[in-house]
Amino acid sequence: MATSIIKSDEIRLLNDQVVMSNGALTENVTFPAGHVIDCKHAVMNSEISSISMDTWLPTGLSIDITPKYDNSKIVVWCTFGIAANSLNHNAFKVIRTGPATSNLHIHSTYVNVGYVPSLGSYTATDFPNTDSVQCSYELYHYCDNNSGGYFFNYDGQFASHASMILMEIRQ
Repeated sequence: MATSIIKSDEIRLLNDQVVMSNGALTENVTFPAGHVIDCKHAVMNSEISSISMDTWLPTGLSIDITPKYDNSKIVVWCTFGIAANSLNHNAFKVIRTGPATSNLHIHSTYVNVGYVPSLGSYTATDFPNTDSVQCSYELYHYCDNNSGGYFFNYDGQFASHASMILMEIRQ
């Protein structure tokens, strides 16, 4: 069977707009609403122990993304494991910096003594309203009644790792 090959430096529309040049899409290409434009991923393998009480503390799990469209939605998804030496209340939130600082909503739960693998997944959506400013997202945790100690990304039993995924969704 014969093989056909088409080679081209660029592809143009009938109105002469270039939509692909040297193998890359140009700004003349419009993605439909709901399309994933960009995806970033980070993994953290280190454990953080804390006896701090009633304080929001950074976990060190963070990612930067620069949205391509000013009306894009950023979907944030985090997974992690925790351990506690006493019953305590835990809460998690993501803080975005750039173009302005924003606290995304808070997820919270009570943790009894022991290891809790993948304490759910923290999910949030954000609308940073920029198409050229880098946005940084970092996961924070809060613990009260923490006199016995608290461990984020606890790796004593199952070599846990925390992860964060950001997806820019075209609106």
